[in-house]
Amino acid sequence: TSVPKSSSTNANAIRLYVGTGGSYSLASDNSDNDYATLNPPNAESDKEDGSPSWNGNGEYPVLTPDELTKITHYLPLSVGLSIKKNIHPDFALETGIVYTYLASRIKNNYPHWEADLQLHYIGIPLNLHAQLYHAPKDRWKIYAALGVMAEKGVLAHYSQNEYLYQAVENVTINEKIKGLQWSLNTSLGLDYMLNRNYGIYFEPRVSYYLDNNQPMSARTENPLVIGISAGVRYSW
Repeated sequence: TSVPKSSSTNANAIRLYVGTGGSYSLASDNSDNDYATLNPPNAESDKEDGSPSWNGNGEYPVLTPDELTKITHYLPLSVGLSIKKNIHPDFALETGIVYTYLASRIKNNYPHWEADLQLHYIGIPLNLHAQLYHAPKDRWKIYAALGVMAEKGVLAHYSQNEYLYQAVENVTINEKIKGLQWSLNTSLGLDYMLNRNYGIYFEPRVSYYLDNNQPMSARTENPLVIGISAGVRYSW
């Protein structure tokens, strides 16, 4: 006779988690990232010639890619809530909602400019989980996952300082992000059950972000991202 599996194997679950990830390089010089998504706003001018009055010479002051000499992309931070539903004793589907924060620091040496770009995304993942191994009494579990995620950028916040002798001119832009960011991911997870219903897990992940004409970030510069997420889960 075979040993029966516990009914909690690959159980339905709700998971709350945080995660981050990076590529092989988080800093670059004279990046070729697409920065055109931060377009000049349709501002009304108080000048006689009708030109925008964003700085002293009437020119729109946001840096172009050719003017950038140093870009530093910080590690992204994601917070998510997901639900996993059994479709088979060894397979389950997972979906939920994920918030991601992306930040970049931009500098130009001459003339002296410094800027911060902050991006906010909300995503919906869809993953297929496959259980690979469960230890006696289902205390330890190892699983693999494969999936896709669609993210909508809700806000791009750009703040730039130009240092002119002893004066500083600031430009701040808040702009909606057009389109969707699609990504593919695969992961290998380790799940440890603290008791019958509660557990913790760690999930190394590899993601690839498609070219969807999004504002520059660590993802657009290096779309292949290696990361990790960890969290708590409640199963039933």
